Amino acid sequence: MSASELSLEKIEEFLNEGRTPIDLPALKRDTLTIITACYNHREHLKANFRSLLRQTVPPDEVIFVHDCSPDDTLAVVTAFVEEQESLTRTRFKIIDNEQNIGFASSLNRGIEAATGDLIMIVDDDDALFADTVEVMRRLFHKHDHVAIIGAYHVAFDDDRRLEGEHLIRNLCDYEKIPLTFYSPEQARGYRYANDLGMTHSGSTFLKAAWASAGRYRIRNERVIVHPDRDFQVRMNLLYPVAVSCEVPFSFYRTNSRRDRTVFL
Repeated sequence: MSASELSLEKIEEFLNEGRTPIDLPALKRDTLTIITACYNHREHLKANFRSLLRQTVPPDEVIFVHDCSPDDTLAVVTAFVEEQESLTRTRFKIIDNEQNIGFASSLNRGIEAATGDLIMIVDDDDALFADTVEVMRRLFHKHDHVAIIGAYHVAFDDDRRLEGEHLIRNLCDYEKIPLTFYSPEQARGYRYANDLGMTHSGSTFLKAAWASAGRYRIRNERVIVHPDRDFQVRMNLLYPVAVSCEVPFSFYRTNSRRDRTVFL
């Protein structure tokens, strides 16, 4: 199986685990936590931080998971949190892994510690539109039958691309954001990594659904090599999901170096 192909055998194994979907409309969706796993991207953190602070509706909580980065990422994150704690109502928390456990396991540690009903992922080298949190809150209250909502992105390789006001509402009225819905039946027909077409940063899901779908998984348990795609596909195998295929919600950095934890 190549890195871009789904394993039909692993999909069948997952479906045979006997996981029962939970009642999504019955779940609370009032609070939102952002999770960022941090490793070896200290030079990109400023852009990440700035996009969090510019949110029109701030997240209730932000959790950074430091995965034993060899650079000074921990010092950069710590300084940011100490500076912001008295300036905003958002609660900040840093989880410092005792050893390098990889991207998927770091995300799980952060989500486990989260108090939010909704979990938004923001990779440490990416950034959000300034109203992504506000939009996600609205969408989850409007569409209570979906477990995860995501969108495509704007690619960038220079922080100057992030300057100025970047709002989803400048691209499309909130009430008119076109979403494409994918059913579990459709998910069983996926064959490649990008069949769902959801960017990881900005993707948001119900914490309870994350647990029911088996969380983020280590490599040999995935239906596809990539931890983010694997999680999204497994969620879709159990629940309807929605993607904004025309209106972007995040900025995806194209010149970020890959590190050894990416696929762990």
